[in-house]
Amino acid sequence: MSTEFCRGPTIYLRETNPSDLVAFTEALSDWETFPLSTERVKTYMLGLFTSYRAIIRPYTNENSFRELVTICRVSDNEPIGLNQWTLLPNKHIEVNHIAIRPDYRGQGYRNEAITIREAIFYDVFQINSVKTMIDSPYLSPKGYQTVIETSTSNRNGRVRKSLQSTLESWNTWKANNSTSIPSYTYSGNDYVAPHLRD
Repeated sequence: MSTEFCRGPTIYLRETNPSDLVAFTEALSDWETFPLSTERVKTYMLGLFTSYRAIIRPYTNENSFRELVTICRVSDNEPIGLNQWTLLPNKHIEVNHIAIRPDYRGQGYRNEAITIREAIFYDVFQINSVKTMIDSPYLSPKGYQTVIETSTSNRNGRVRKSLQSTLESWNTWKANNSTSIPSYTYSGNDYVAPHLRD
């Protein structure tokens, strides 16, 4: 059984398992940022599985590691995507990837996962800042994010936007948009590193 990170109304995030390979391959095989073959997804997952030994929650100023979680539907426990981020010292986070399987896109799952994740970062972990990047014409910065850099992708010619939010910008946005945050339950502090489990 995988350790759960959090649960919202329609999705939950949990520790990734090798059995999630098919779902991850579907989510990334047509991904415009970097389409990945099944073999490359295996290599990607294997590298991130080694990070599980280093995860400590709640986060502290000294922590530095990567997290990879599987996004699942509450209704049927179906793995529908993935999310990966890197915790840096002094409680800064860089979001690396979030991808949803094609059959489940456009149904609000990605937005729910992001909003709940950000709420946990700021309201539970008291993270200082979160940096992420978008290069999709279908996505735009959220109200608490600021564009800090733009560039053009050499690979696909798209404009990439680097976004940053802070605890202060989150709290300001949340004060006027609290109903935009889905209800959620955080259970990530129950995490035990694999090598310490019974």
